[in-house]
Amino acid sequence: MWKIVFFFAVIIAAASITMAAPSKNYPHSLIGEDFGILNEEDLAINTCTALPEPFSKDSISFPYWQCFETKYTNFLCDGGAPDPKEGPQAFMVFQASNKSGTHEYIARRPWELSECREFGMDYKKLTRNISHVCFSGSFISMKKDNADTPLTSWVFESFKTNKGCKAYFVGGCSLKYQIKHGCKIKEQSRLQFRGRTS
Repeated sequence: MWKIVFFFAVIIAAASITMAAPSKNYPHSLIGEDFGILNEEDLAINTCTALPEPFSKDSISFPYWQCFETKYTNFLCDGGAPDPKEGPQAFMVFQASNKSGTHEYIARRPWELSECREFGMDYKKLTRNISHVCFSGSFISMKKDNADTPLTSWVFESFKTNKGCKAYFVGGCSLKYQIKHGCKIKEQSRLQFRGRTS
């Protein structure tokens, strides 16, 4: 009997270490809990674009991961002016709420409406029957909305669930891709492929 108890204790301890390791190596890449969705590669990717720093209202270049209950998130194609060459345009906007208020992750530029809707279909597919979703983005601003609720705006980088990851840029969910294209990881890492270019 004690062998069975010992076996399960080892399994639980190993799972705890595995879950804690990513944020330990990249302490500034995650705001709050990740609910077992993110791994060390996800957190390391954010260090490719800017120097890691603890989150503050002055942290405008480093992208942070933040996770939300899926039922409190929404995707929309926020309509803009039609482009005479490209047709109807829209901004991709992800909205999420938690105890700290409302968050919106906004695309850098308008997309063709059809592409925006296609991205939205991917979002629905990857969040269907999933309890949590994580977003990565750089801080833009924080203000109060009409109901006096804090509204925080972010530049959208990527989102991830236990089903998969989707990014604004090609290769935005792959650290191997990022390293191959010049990423220099800016925090210590125990990744096995660190420094490889393939």
